Amino acid sequence: MQLRIAIVIAILASSEVIAAQKTGDEFAELRQLLGVPASTPVTKAKPSALPAERPLRIYISTAGDPDAMNQLNRLIRQISEKDAGKYGPASVVDSVSEANLILVHYEMQSKRRQEAEPAMGMDPKGGSVGQRQRTTTEIDGYVVARSATGLIILDQYSRRVDLNTPRTELRDAFLKVLKAAPKGQEK
Repeated sequence: MQLRIAIVIAILASSEVIAAQKTGDEFAELRQLLGVPASTPVTKAKPSALPAERPLRIYISTAGDPDAMNQLNRLIRQISEKDAGKYGPASVVDSVSEANLILVHYEMQSKRRQEAEPAMGMDPKGGSVGQRQRTTTEIDGYVVARSATGLIILDQYSRRVDLNTPRTELRDAFLKVLKAAPKGQEK
């Protein structure tokens, strides 16, 4: 019985070490993406920890994904024009050092795959339609607040997606954080 308990404890301890290593690697990668020193503290918080300072100064990094950038710019324009009373003013800045909120989206190029997509139909000449190809990849994203003590991850995602569909993941994560802000803070 004691041997079983010792084995269970060893398994749990090793999984905690692996999880801590993965988190450390993830934070190191985020620091590198943002170009901040390796010594910059990174922590996780609830989405409601949105910076209270207004206007929100937002830095966006979509790693060259124009669809993700367009989705975000459209949302920020909508907030500025229609919802400023609800969420407060927001503007996009050109550098991480100017921002109090950072939106990051990137593709794992090594995870890009061509996959066959089964077609459910017939061609007009009576034959069946063959398989179409689609490109999928893994994407990651973060909504990060900048504080006096470092970076705070408010939301994050990692998904496998079809590259032929609109990239709304970062926009949705940003909107989730805005909606989670305590009442009165969003202005």
